[in-house]
Amino acid sequence: MALSSSRSHFRLLALSFVATVTLAPRAALADYAPPPDDRYPPPDRYDRYEPPEPYPRDEGEPRSTVRLFTGPLLRFSDEMARGGLGLSLDAGARAAGVRFSGAWVRSGSVGGLSQYGAEIWVDFAEHEPFHPILAAGAALARLDRASEADRVTADTLGAGTLRATLQYRLPVRGVDARAALDVVGVVPAVGVHASEHSPWATALLGVGVGF
Repeated sequence: MALSSSRSHFRLLALSFVATVTLAPRAALADYAPPPDDRYPPPDRYDRYEPPEPYPRDEGEPRSTVRLFTGPLLRFSDEMARGGLGLSLDAGARAAGVRFSGAWVRSGSVGGLSQYGAEIWVDFAEHEPFHPILAAGAALARLDRASEADRVTADTLGAGTLRATLQYRLPVRGVDARAALDVVGVVPAVGVHASEHSPWATALLGVGVGF
């Protein structure tokens, strides 16, 4: 009886030892997850949606590449001041560009003027509501005068131009609209009768819209 009891007790100890040895590694593996594999990122990196970063908001929007200005114009010379029409086209979205312009003051009559110019301009406050602009260029001018036969004749000459402009961006939503004051000095430079004409200036108060 004693021998049989000893054998049973030994079998229980053996079974307990086997169970401990078998289950202990599994418990250890369950408590400690395997280290991540750097070659394969976790699945949530693929499933997570990250919206693209918004474009930085540009000050002074909206900004146009081409702007058309028009308005009444005054010509000041050694004669009396006379009024007319000015039209100009600016090209350039940043702080520099070119302008093509035309001015007509009583064209076809004595003392009349037709002027066509091209300039390079620089904007000194690109992102501000007020835009001080300085430009320089050349112009082709046609000056009407009376002939000996009481007819109107014209002197065509080339001139240098210097322009100072102050533009204000109008608070119109979604449109690059501006009010502008242009003062242009013109100096005759090329032509048979260039020396017969004194320098003159024009002043335009206009409104422009961008496209």
